[in-house]
Amino acid sequence: MNYDLVGVSHHSGSLSFGHYTATCKNPLDDKWYDYNDSHVSLVQENSEIVNSSAYVLYYKRRDFFPDNNFDFEAIK
Repeated sequence: MNYDLVGVSHHSGSLSFGHYTATCKNPLDDKWYDYNDSHVSLVQENSEIVNSSAYVLYYKRRDFFPDNNFDFEAIK
């Protein structure tokens, strides 16, 4: 089975205090976005998605949604 990276949780700070952000791939436009509290920004093409602040990596199995045919109503 093959998997594609679709999201990364990032942590900055220390074990006792820190801040979490996320970088996720939008399945509709196939672009990566950074989510930081109420701010969302498009990730630049040459940016590194997985870096030293990566905490949890999220993968999607390729055959789970063949051809990226998402039925969001069915998922609900």
